[in-house]
Amino acid sequence: MFKKIRGILFKLCLLSLSAFALYHLIPFKIAEIQARPSLDTPVNEDDYRRVLHWNPRKNDALTHLAELAKDQGDAEQAKNYALQALSVDPTNGHAMSILIPVNQQLQNEPGAAQAVTLAPKLWTAHSYVHTTLADHWAAKGDVEKVLFEWDLLLTRHRALYKPIFPILLGYANSEDSRDLLTPYVSKPAAWWKDFFTYMVSQKVELPVLQYFYQQRVQTDTPLEENERKAYIRRLQQAKFWKLAYSSWIGGLSGEQFSQIGTVYDGGFESDSHDTGYDWHYKQSKQAKITLSRTRGIQGKRALHIVFNKRKSIHFKNVWQRLLLESGRNYQVVMQTRLDALKNPQGLVWRVYCADETTEQLAESQPLKGREKWGEISFEFTVPKQGCTSQIIRLEAMSKYHHEHFFKGSIWFDQLVILPLTKEAGNL
Repeated sequence: MFKKIRGILFKLCLLSLSAFALYHLIPFKIAEIQARPSLDTPVNEDDYRRVLHWNPRKNDALTHLAELAKDQGDAEQAKNYALQALSVDPTNGHAMSILIPVNQQLQNEPGAAQAVTLAPKLWTAHSYVHTTLADHWAAKGDVEKVLFEWDLLLTRHRALYKPIFPILLGYANSEDSRDLLTPYVSKPAAWWKDFFTYMVSQKVELPVLQYFYQQRVQTDTPLEENERKAYIRRLQQAKFWKLAYSSWIGGLSGEQFSQIGTVYDGGFESDSHDTGYDWHYKQSKQAKITLSRTRGIQGKRALHIVFNKRKSIHFKNVWQRLLLESGRNYQVVMQTRLDALKNPQGLVWRVYCADETTEQLAESQPLKGREKWGEISFEFTVPKQGCTSQIIRLEAMSKYHHEHFFKGSIWFDQLVILPLTKEAGNL
């Protein structure tokens, strides 16, 4: 393995017209990332020559002189130094790698082919070898072999995500080249989950994400949580509410599935949160949110929020996305306990439309002061149009900054949303 990466150099290469016709790809951009091992000796060319004067068989000096000659465009000199280095140490993968572009420049195809075969055997894990090979195959228009080398590089070096992911994104966005990425999805590469979330962050078209997501679902390797979360988030951004919901359900365990209702996990028992249609908790120094035990709860845990009055907080830190039936009336019921919650206006639960409109549908009574466990409830109606998705959220009653200082704590348990019947005269 190389001791030190001395530099990362990027260059752009265009495929030949014949390679484009063969692969039907977007213009190929190749990152040449040369990771060169450092020496204890100085890096000046004259210093290397002085080393060779005293020790003509100094392998490191020969190798670095070959590298310098290659960079200066002197292919013949580079080849001579590299062969001298290999005569001293036939296992020198660095020198063998230098012979790949040098022989190519000298139009020595047999020599280049031999170096291509031997270099990865001599220096199996070194990034210098694989970046050199990637550039070699790019020059020949063999994209599949380039991707093979990049797979090795990305697996070992996360720092290479930044230059390589944008190029892979170009292939993902092209219908003609998309299939080139299939081998790294069907048997998911170590870097695939990060690339998938990168595609989401770059706001690629939804059909592109669906194409790769369906391939991943069909593999024997379970989806990573961040893959599923990213996909669900993208579907929600596109307002594909039902598809997002079904994708979220697909990631639940049997125990988590049992918590599904008009509101998910109203007893605050599940460890699943911030994944789609469960509870979302935003932690803050001014409001610590936990699921804890206390007297009077019905299950093992309840939602507990402890406030720190030293700084203000416009609290909107507990919420859940809902998919309630349009045009129907509902009642929210929950158990709550207030442990000296001090604030002029207090906290309220509010329900909003979160689709075409964002209107507020209802809110609970303000919660403040000190109260033993008791029930609170409120009702609301989902509009018939423009409100396919909703949000229920606990937030500060007041919108003014000077009324956002909270102190004390509050508990919640057994939150349910009940559909009201026609017989009750609510539809």
